[in-house]
Amino acid sequence: MTVPVLATLARVYVDDLDVALPTFVELTGEQPRLRFTYRDLDLASVGGYLLLAGSEEALAPYRGTHATAIVESLDQVLQLIEQHGGKILDGPNEVPSCTTKRIAALLRAWPQTT
Repeated sequence: MTVPVLATLARVYVDDLDVALPTFVELTGEQPRLRFTYRDLDLASVGGYLLLAGSEEALAPYRGTHATAIVESLDQVLQLIEQHGGKILDGPNEVPSCTTKRIAALLRAWPQTT
């Protein structure tokens, strides 16, 4: 099964979104496509980056996640992960940025080899 990935965003954790945004606007030459609040975080998407700002406590559960993939079918991704032995630890979760059926899922676990 092939699941088209529409975009991949590198996550960058910052102290203050308003301070960080101008740097990323200049770096990418693009204006933020999205800016929203989710739980206790402020987020913005600019270029190939997803900036996340919040307190250390608010950011802690997300720091292990380094990228966000925007996919055509979340249901197919969830099925694929389970078929290959992955475990979904959180989500899918609806977030304010979603205007279509594409919803964000935090898929952080994959089978570990030891």
